Amino acid sequence: MAREGALRPGRRCTWTWRLRGAVIASVETVTGDGGLEASYRLDGRPVAVWVAIVRTPCNYGGDRPWFQCPACHGRAATIYLCGPTLRCRRCARLAYTSQTEGALDRILRKVRKVASAWGPGQAMIDPIWCKPKGMHQATFDRMKWQAERTWLIAARPNSIGWPGSLHALRIPLRAGAE
Repeated sequence: MAREGALRPGRRCTWTWRLRGAVIASVETVTGDGGLEASYRLDGRPVAVWVAIVRTPCNYGGDRPWFQCPACHGRAATIYLCGPTLRCRRCARLAYTSQTEGALDRILRKVRKVASAWGPGQAMIDPIWCKPKGMHQATFDRMKWQAERTWLIAARPNSIGWPGSLHALRIPLRAGAE
């Protein structure tokens, strides 16, 4: 919001969320001195919530705006609509995707991360033979080893969440690591 200039005093902005072209939610914000007022409808009733904005100085000048959670009064970069009020991630008890994924999902995420370093043309199942231009040889060797190791773990029948599979995820990521 700060990059778009929505946190400057006197700014009025409307944020709209769409699903297949239809508006499913919208929030109007009006920024004042020290905070913003978010207005939206909940079950057909209008709701207005004041959220304070606190600023911390940056090392090389300027400042960084933070929302102050209305529930715990802590700083938050993002606030979420949680029932009739806005809250930070902690107060809304939201989990990151990686905190709820299973063993197979974790393995596939690791493979996608390593494969993405080779560019969009590299499929996850293709063998990696050529070092991309500009990548250091040591980085290439390490990432190739990680990709091969991850695929070996994924190929084990007991590595996708059945009992006894967690030992496969505890293998060190680097050769010689303990």
